[in-house]
Amino acid sequence: MKLLGFFFKIITKIPFVRKNTILKGIFDIFFEKPKFYGWGMRTMHENPWIDNFQESTFRKSCIDVKNFQFTMAGINKKTVDQLKWRHWIVAFATRYAIDFSSQESNNFVECGTADGITAFFILREIHSRPNFAKNFKMFCYDAWDKMESTSLSTTESKPIDYSVLNLDSTKENLIEFKDDLTFCKGYIPNSFELFPGPSSISFLHVDINSSKITLEILEYFFDKLTKNGVILFDDYGWSTYADTKNVVDEFFHKKSGTLLKLPTSQAIFFRSDQNVLKI
Repeated sequence: MKLLGFFFKIITKIPFVRKNTILKGIFDIFFEKPKFYGWGMRTMHENPWIDNFQESTFRKSCIDVKNFQFTMAGINKKTVDQLKWRHWIVAFATRYAIDFSSQESNNFVECGTADGITAFFILREIHSRPNFAKNFKMFCYDAWDKMESTSLSTTESKPIDYSVLNLDSTKENLIEFKDDLTFCKGYIPNSFELFPGPSSISFLHVDINSSKITLEILEYFFDKLTKNGVILFDDYGWSTYADTKNVVDEFFHKKSGTLLKLPTSQAIFFRSDQNVLKI
């Protein structure tokens, strides 16, 4: 097999083959080692976190997250690297919110914190900007318990076993940021009554695996989102959560801003104060 692979690498250096995108693509799929594999993606191009001038915070976070106490099935210190592209999008969205914030103090909100992996990448990026981190708080909403079946539509997949989640483990995972965090335990939207959260937010992450609850979150927090604020969705593109995509598309159809849809299944909404007519 190695000899065959070597043979095809030689073939792909032939000018005719290199110019033929179909042939080159076939050879790449079968014989080129991908730069990234995981999270429903297989890519041959260079990864964005390979950068001599930035991304050092992100690369260190990718190493340190392996020390987490993992409770979710399928995610552990050996497999967490398969989520790197997802985590890079999280880091990028966080930096955007930081760079374009016009607020003196900023609040970040996450709905669906689980083990705290996403929050970890968000918080690391924030603390790489000491001046921003001085006037910042993050609010983490989660039941840290099994998902209620009434939260799911008839077409959404069987509930993931969230009963394995443990708030104490999440707090331990995020111990270095304990002064920045408010943990809001309970089922959304009831938990919004117990923990109303901040009056304005710069960043919202939604990873809730339910179209119904996603809509509840948007209706509660959207008007609190500041100019140039960011909303990051985790479950936008998965076929098993097609109802979430429909909810998000409809909600933002006539909102002022841009919804960027990504191959990681994520989507990012960038809020604008421009009065753009959308039809």
